[in-house]
Amino acid sequence: MTTSKKSHAKYDIVAAHEAATKTMLRDALEQKDRTGALGLTGLEVLAFMAAKVVVPIVCSFISSVLFNKYKGAETKRELAEAKAEIAKHEGPLTPQVDRAVVIDSIVAGLLREGVPREVAAGVVERTLDDIGRDLAEKELSEKNKPAVKG
Repeated sequence: MTTSKKSHAKYDIVAAHEAATKTMLRDALEQKDRTGALGLTGLEVLAFMAAKVVVPIVCSFISSVLFNKYKGAETKRELAEAKAEIAKHEGPLTPQVDRAVVIDSIVAGLLREGVPREVAAGVVERTLDDIGRDLAEKELSEKNKPAVKG
């Protein structure tokens, strides 16, 4: 049961950060194009792009192999496979890939989607910082939990 809760908590991190990243992308793109005629429309497109940011970042906290496998995910199926692998992971979540490599790889993917470089870089860096901070806080709170005596 403990393993299941741990895996579920990691998956929740992905979902929470996808929502935050989708909002960041939408806001940044709307500010960039004040005409209201964004080339990227629809919540589904933004949700997909947010997943393309968050999933590889979380993978980069698991292993470089997993990150390299999913950093260029182009389909919902690939992202779903990555999420399933994230949910199965039971070890610590600490940076396993150089920060610059993570940023460059994910920004390149957003550029292919038509996101301006400055928007892509800002969103990726902020999301990476937010996930790193979130994981560090969760790790600290796990360490500080009192032992339950049975």
